[in-house]
Amino acid sequence: MAIRINYNPMSVLTHQNLASADRRMEGILDRMSSGSKLRRSADDPASMVLANAVRYHRTGVERAQSNAEEAVTMLQTAEGGMDQITQVLQRMRTLAISALSVATQDPIQLQALQDELDAGVRSITTMATSTTFGRLPLLQGALRDNSLSEDARAVYTSVDFDYTKLPSGALDGSAISIDPASFLLSRTNTVDNYGPGTASTVFAFAGSGPVTINGPKGSVLLNLAPGLSIAGLVSAINSSTSATGVLAGYDETTGNLTVESTAYGSSLLSIDLTASTISGWAGSGVSTPPAASINATWTDSQGNLQAILLDQDPASPDGRTFTNTLGFPELAPPYSIYAPGAVSVVVKDTGAGGVGSTIAPASSTLSAKRVSTTALQIGALSNQRVTLSIPDLRAGALGTSAGLASSGFASLDALASSVGPPAVAGAIVAGNAAQALSLIDASLNEINRARGSVGALQGNQVERAMDSLRLSGDNLRGYESILRDVDLAAESAEYSRVQVMLQAAIAMLAQANQVPQTVLQLLK
Repeated sequence: MAIRINYNPMSVLTHQNLASADRRMEGILDRMSSGSKLRRSADDPASMVLANAVRYHRTGVERAQSNAEEAVTMLQTAEGGMDQITQVLQRMRTLAISALSVATQDPIQLQALQDELDAGVRSITTMATSTTFGRLPLLQGALRDNSLSEDARAVYTSVDFDYTKLPSGALDGSAISIDPASFLLSRTNTVDNYGPGTASTVFAFAGSGPVTINGPKGSVLLNLAPGLSIAGLVSAINSSTSATGVLAGYDETTGNLTVESTAYGSSLLSIDLTASTISGWAGSGVSTPPAASINATWTDSQGNLQAILLDQDPASPDGRTFTNTLGFPELAPPYSIYAPGAVSVVVKDTGAGGVGSTIAPASSTLSAKRVSTTALQIGALSNQRVTLSIPDLRAGALGTSAGLASSGFASLDALASSVGPPAVAGAIVAGNAAQALSLIDASLNEINRARGSVGALQGNQVERAMDSLRLSGDNLRGYESILRDVDLAAESAEYSRVQVMLQAAIAMLAQANQVPQTVLQLLK
């Protein structure tokens, strides 16, 4: 055996074993003190990746479970409102049956029955309007909207039906077609020309004083100083655009100073100079673009194809809403197919912004579908969602399935009396209790169908999904625990083993360090 002073291989080897045992002991103590066996990716990279994936999915499942619980609460709120409406309808039904017994009713009793019927009609609309989940209206038809095709979404923002003005209804799942607008959408403006090449730094006009700018959003008084430049005038007008809805711009190439409404169509735009001494500005008059229109078709609840002409509404926000201004087929109310304002289409603002913006019509007829876009996310994956559709349950939308629109009884609203104009006596007083009973029965059937649909969605889908999510969450938590949590029994056994190895390594290192001292025995 070779004995060296400068190198002790036994000590080095023993120290390596001691360092290895120390690292293992450090890891064991870390895992036992934290309760986790995956403290860092280096501990077990594959298990760490899998554990993180499980955790991401588990948190999604827990959020989906909360969504399902909130959905159940919302659906119960909606059904509670439907139950109250049902109770009112049942009372209205007894009133109609009482009125049908004409032999025992005098005019005073009939008027009393009519008054209570009127109150019932009003209360139905009130309950349908006030039944909300947070700020989301549940029974006003907001949850029975229409779905635009992908191509249509590039041109239109929405297509909506107001079922209180649509006695013919709309067939669920049916197609809706929207023709291109008849004209390019442009804005009302006034243009003053200062001559091609005129710089924006020259004086805009002679004189000074207060000027009133009137636009679609309101009016603002501007006090313009003498010698104001064209650029200064543009800045003064644009500083109040949010309040007036009026925009200004200047093109030095053409010399055109344009003052323009921010709303498309024939919106309000005027410049009042009467209180000032200004001259030489806004003298060209106001140019109003032609009103555009859109033709649309849909399938009513009886399966009949209906066509409608939608006119541009300049009073709508930014003038991008098209709606029907006439009813059909009657020239005056009551209407049996649709009343004014029954259908509306909102065009998407694809203009470049600023003065001179226009919206080009669609290049072809586009489509939508009578399918609700309101969805409940009840799963951790993007496709685990269900669609919610609750019809409009206001009095103006109930009873349409009775098919009495052509007789003047399009909905429950037609049963109530009105002071007009025109004055309406009411169904019971007018001797139309039989029609009232038919309308009320149809309304009860519509409410029952809506309640059945909501109950089926809650009981068969949402609650079942909630139970499944709860079970899935428990299983995922158990699986993640297997991947992440330390087995203290096995770890304590390993701790005892490594502790013995550590103590043995320390003892052997002490013995190995004594070996070089044997050289001293040779030197004696």
